[in-house]
Amino acid sequence: MYIADYYLTLNAITRIEACVRSRPSSFENLSLCAGESGIALFYAKLAKFDPSLKKVSDEILERILGDCADSKLLDVRFFPGLTGVGFVVQHCNANPVGSMEDANEDLDELLIELLSVRKWQGPYDLIYGLVGLGVYAITSSGKNSQRILDLVVEALLMIAYRGNTGLTWMTPPRFQGFESRNSPQGKPNINVGLAHGIPGIIGMCAMAIDKGHSTPELVHLLEASTGALLRCRLPQGFGSTFGYVSSDNTTSRVAWCYGDLGNALMLVRSGKALQDTSIVEVGHAIATSVLKRKFESMRIFDHALCHGTAGVALLFSALHRETGDASFQHAAIMHYGNVLSDIEIDVERLASMQEDQTRKLEYGLLTGLAGIGMSLMDAMDDKSDGWSKWMLV
Repeated sequence: MYIADYYLTLNAITRIEACVRSRPSSFENLSLCAGESGIALFYAKLAKFDPSLKKVSDEILERILGDCADSKLLDVRFFPGLTGVGFVVQHCNANPVGSMEDANEDLDELLIELLSVRKWQGPYDLIYGLVGLGVYAITSSGKNSQRILDLVVEALLMIAYRGNTGLTWMTPPRFQGFESRNSPQGKPNINVGLAHGIPGIIGMCAMAIDKGHSTPELVHLLEASTGALLRCRLPQGFGSTFGYVSSDNTTSRVAWCYGDLGNALMLVRSGKALQDTSIVEVGHAIATSVLKRKFESMRIFDHALCHGTAGVALLFSALHRETGDASFQHAAIMHYGNVLSDIEIDVERLASMQEDQTRKLEYGLLTGLAGIGMSLMDAMDDKSDGWSKWMLV
């Protein structure tokens, strides 16, 4: 367990649930990361503590599937779209309207059509691109899941840049975000964050191998992406092992979306999948270096999963399970303690940035209250039930 007080944590989760339940009726986002699909996942997990809440999860899913059938959500991307909805339904093992199997088959056929183009033109990352579609396929029980994964691997290898030191993956300017503010404008860069970059490829491949989906092409992709990430390490003395993009020698914050902690977890899993202890040791050492950073240098300003304390605690918990290193367990306990302390102050400010307390309250998984509650529920058990696979954690 990664908490000091079981009942204090349960009370905190209860307070979060009350706040999520009171979300306005105008909250119509259907997505996994920020909308009703994620909240359905929250209630499905909460049902382990209160079985009556399974009905709430099922009702939300039924409404989502009805809206999808009415073409309100046509996006197939993982975090904001249909594949994220599919992940939630698979994880909850729920079929409230009796038609999800057909819906999944239709979605899978659409994905096969989209992935069968000569060369993929979209982003490759976890949130919006190929990696997210791969995670959907890995976690799906559909008959076409292996075909979809194979096409994702093929597409990732096809779009790779082939340099003198091996393969790498470039993010063109149209898909770049805040992380590119200090890199040359108008030029492709190499993103080294878990949410949008090469670590996502590593995590997807390691998960696939762990689930028995290994192929020579997938192993090659894992080896190549692991090598590409390791070549992006900063020189010693920068305060972190990785920046945000390879062309930017900026010390990265400690978070799920970017930074050393998520990258370390992906490297540990890569080493295990490839049966290469040297890679495991590198990942372990990077995670250990995070423990030595002063809290102020981590730049953690909220408690959300994406870039806050709940996400950091979740990563430390996963690293403890992967390595058995008790220091990671202690770090998780500390960060969960910080979450619980702030809940006692004001639950409605949990998901707000400290430097902008006027920001609108968020209810969803990635940057809102439901995600914080999910992380706290994970802290009450010795192992995750797999809900966070969408984050590659």
